[in-house]
Amino acid sequence: MLQKFALVTGASSGIGAEIAKKFSEMGYFVGLAGRDQMRLNEVSKKLSGKSQNFTFDLSSKERTDEFAISVLKFLEEHQLQLKALVNNAGIFERKSFEDSPLSLWEHQFRVNLYAPIQLTHALKDVIKKDQTSIVNISSTLGLRPVAMTSAYSASKAALNNWTQTLSLEWAEFGVRANAICPGLVDTPIHDFHFEKEDSETRKGAHQAQPLGRMGTGEDIAEAAYFLASEKSSWVTGSLWTVDGGISLL
Repeated sequence: MLQKFALVTGASSGIGAEIAKKFSEMGYFVGLAGRDQMRLNEVSKKLSGKSQNFTFDLSSKERTDEFAISVLKFLEEHQLQLKALVNNAGIFERKSFEDSPLSLWEHQFRVNLYAPIQLTHALKDVIKKDQTSIVNISSTLGLRPVAMTSAYSASKAALNNWTQTLSLEWAEFGVRANAICPGLVDTPIHDFHFEKEDSETRKGAHQAQPLGRMGTGEDIAEAAYFLASEKSSWVTGSLWTVDGGISLL
C-alpha cells in the first residue's frame, strides 16, 4: 500500500508549520514548501515522520511551475499518494484602498489566489487519480471584510469562490475541496505575536474573542487534518469558519 503524502505550502512557520506537524503525527509523509530553506529545515526536525523540503517562491509564476514538476517527480520516485494538498501560503498587508497601488493588488492576488490555482492545476492529473483532498486556508475576511484590507479580503473571497466551484467540478473524481476561514490567529503574520503576553495589544486581541482567546496554529491544523481525512468524507465545498466566534459580533 502506498504511503499517504500531504503537501503543505507556507510550511516554514505559523499555521503551515503546525499543519505539517499534525499530518506527520497522523502518519503522512509530509512535503514542506516555502521560501526559506533554513526555516523549513527547523520545521522538518520537529516532525515525527518522513518529510521533504521544497524551496520556492509562490510570487514567481515560473518558480511555481518548477515546484509542481519537482513534486510530481518526487511522488513518482517514492511511490507516494497525494492524499492532501493544503494551500496555506499567503501574504497580508493592511492598507486603505486609496493607498493601495495596483502592484499591491497584483502581489496579493498572485500569492493568495493565483499560486494555489496554478499549483492545483499543474497537479490535476495526480489529484484526480489519488482522490486528493484539497484544503485551502482562507480567512474570515473573505466572508466579511473590514476596512484597510481591501486587496487581501478580495483575494480571499475569490479563493473561497474558487474552492466551491472546484468542489462541484471535481466531485465526480472523488476529489473534495474545502476552505478554512480562520479568524485572528496568533502567528508571526501579526506584529503583536512578538510582544509579551501581558502587553495591552495582546490582551485586547484575546478579549475581543467571544471565547476569550485568539486562535493558535494548532487550532487550524486540527481543522485542516479533519477536512483532509476520511472523517469528513461527505464534506466538500464548505467554508469552515474557525474563529472563536468573532465573526458573529
